[in-house]
Amino acid sequence: MTGWAEYPLNESMPWWALSELPRSVARAEFDRTMREKDERVAIIRDLLAESGIEFDGSDGSVQSLNDWFVETMTPAADRNDPDRRSQSVCEDVTLLLGDVMIDRHPELRWEFFTWGKKNVAYQSHVIMGFSLEDPRWHSNFDLPRIIYGYGVQVLDTRRGLPVDVGVPEGHPLHGVQIPLSPLDRSEFLSLLAAVARRCQPRRRG
Repeated sequence: MTGWAEYPLNESMPWWALSELPRSVARAEFDRTMREKDERVAIIRDLLAESGIEFDGSDGSVQSLNDWFVETMTPAADRNDPDRRSQSVCEDVTLLLGDVMIDRHPELRWEFFTWGKKNVAYQSHVIMGFSLEDPRWHSNFDLPRIIYGYGVQVLDTRRGLPVDVGVPEGHPLHGVQIPLSPLDRSEFLSLLAAVARRCQPRRRG
């Protein structure tokens, strides 16, 4: 693969659609995602390499991935959500970053989440196995939703979000376009740090 023209889209179903599927269909989708995961990770690594990023899972390469991701996000034609290609990038970055988390904390694993139909992660692929948390909690890291949400925030920050419509005319901020919250340009490192706080530290020596 030499660049965007040859980038095959990730055809996995989006995380927000999985909760509405019959269990057997959602489970088959999870199995397919896991079966194709290594291939998708290789594809996104190749795409990064074309931009001069040799991704090795180090903090430096994770930050380079974050910078690339911010520049890559493109809005759909009719709304400010990520377009189809950017959705695919979100899915692939999810798998890549999830594998980094598992590599750093081998007790972690990808899991098909089925504990609670009202949970936003229901029937999605999430990271589980946090050693500092009671397994009876079924606590998880809903990476697909987090990465997609970050992509949306990137686009919102780029265009600026409107202030509260209740700001009256004549107020200094009336009509001013401002971001809802500052964009964390090291979000991926922040996610890795959040995961590390929930895992037993590795023994050294």
